[in-house]
Amino acid sequence: MSEIEISRFGARKKKMITRRMQTFKEFLLKNESFYFYTIFTIALIIHFYISFIGWNNNILDQYGFRQAHTAISTYYTIKDGFKLRYLTPVLGSPWSIPLEFPLFQWIVAGIVIIFKTSLDQTGRFVSLVFFYLSIIPLFAILKIYLKKINFVLLMLSFILLNPTYLFWSRTFLIESLALFFAILFLWLAIRLLQTNKLIFYILVPIIGSLASLVKITTFIVLCIPIACFFIYSFHTENNSDYPNFKNIKKYILYGTFIFLVPLITGVIWTHFADAQKSLNPLANGFLTSADLTKWNFGTFDQKINPNIWVKIFSNALIPTKVFGTLIISGFTIPFFLVLLPLFIIFARSYRKEVIYSFIFFIAGPLIFTNLYFIHTYYFYANNFFLSFILGFFIIFFVEHSNKTKIFSLLILTPMLFFLLITSYKNAFYNSQSNNNTYLEESTNMIKKITKEDAILFIYGENWDSSFPYYAQRKAIMDWENLPLSNKKIQNSISKTGKISALIFSNGDTSINEDFIQEQIRYGNFNNVPKYQDARIRIYLSN
Repeated sequence: MSEIEISRFGARKKKMITRRMQTFKEFLLKNESFYFYTIFTIALIIHFYISFIGWNNNILDQYGFRQAHTAISTYYTIKDGFKLRYLTPVLGSPWSIPLEFPLFQWIVAGIVIIFKTSLDQTGRFVSLVFFYLSIIPLFAILKIYLKKINFVLLMLSFILLNPTYLFWSRTFLIESLALFFAILFLWLAIRLLQTNKLIFYILVPIIGSLASLVKITTFIVLCIPIACFFIYSFHTENNSDYPNFKNIKKYILYGTFIFLVPLITGVIWTHFADAQKSLNPLANGFLTSADLTKWNFGTFDQKINPNIWVKIFSNALIPTKVFGTLIISGFTIPFFLVLLPLFIIFARSYRKEVIYSFIFFIAGPLIFTNLYFIHTYYFYANNFFLSFILGFFIIFFVEHSNKTKIFSLLILTPMLFFLLITSYKNAFYNSQSNNNTYLEESTNMIKKITKEDAILFIYGENWDSSFPYYAQRKAIMDWENLPLSNKKIQNSISKTGKISALIFSNGDTSINEDFIQEQIRYGNFNNVPKYQDARIRIYLSN
């Protein structure tokens, strides 16, 4: 083939590719809905697929202590019955140290009892189901505001691929149930303010109370957007110079049903839970709401510390490939915080929406600073607001012009999807796919060498429920590593009964050999370990 023929062939090929691209662009512009339904379907399939990675592994992947805490309460609900004073037997007798209202545990326990399913996988299944159910009221809320189904589907796609919801939605935690009730409550409250119908006066306090009972921190975070809509609605109806006392009376009634009833319900449960915890020598002074005030809300120094906020934004798992970090005056600043104001300045059409989304996101860590600093799963309550910001970013380009629409749909959206999945992979994939079996052999041994009603005394695992859960034994776990001779420990043992096994874990390096031997002698345990591995030593009573 001559050079001229090659040149002509290349020109024809280039023209054909250009023509096909033009045809594809025309198809995309004419069939925009098809595109958005497709990306939502793809996002849903990806979420479902990722959720089942490591499905049959144990629940000790990330924050296994918190998952095991929920699971052990569920295990003893199945074993001993459905009680408000539900058992979490890790701090000695009395075994009830209630934190949240046990609705999640009851649902899982009921399914296990009826269908004879595996407890770990049933917990994961229930968590995943309530995440998917959360999409329904979220769809309804977004439809009220965005109007276009296409944009609603885009927002939901970003939520489905948000790393927080890719991983935590399939864990043995109460987060998705709490989010479901909170979002449903948000939608019902909006409908009450819009319609003033009797049905919403009934549903709002019921669902709001359930949200408050299941997890009050999630409820409070979602109260912020409700409060904003409440104020906006009140201002819209009372925009005259003279107060409308009829409307004021109506909004007092709204406020009672929307805010007051659920908060009072949550306070009643908190007082009940505190009363139960105060009966336990090891929980009283440690786990009551008064004891946890600083732990929950953090300190003022935390709230104004830039490094704390860098960690909080890191926990939020904003895609690091595009939203990296900058070092300014010695501080590491998330690049997201540089891009966000630029977008707000230039994307005027969605400035208000982006600002509100960021306010609703930041409200959680502003209120519960320490919780969001320590625990990544707390972002389950508010991380979808970051997904909204990504969605408004794409919507702005879609509405700006045909050129930016093609760019945002064909390049920008797939790129953001890829970055979200990459963030998930970096943060969660290894722990999700690998089964963490470090306690398997030792807990199996405990079940072989002790009776079902045996009581364990465990040092070195803080009050992590993982060992007693998989050992299926009740335990005293001393998070302070006090000696057995300590009066508080003796008080707990006297209430609990005979200790069958003394267990030491090297999970806490403060426990040395002298301390171990001292406890063995004082408690009259056999000084030859019945079992020993790289982490655990088990001594049986004489």
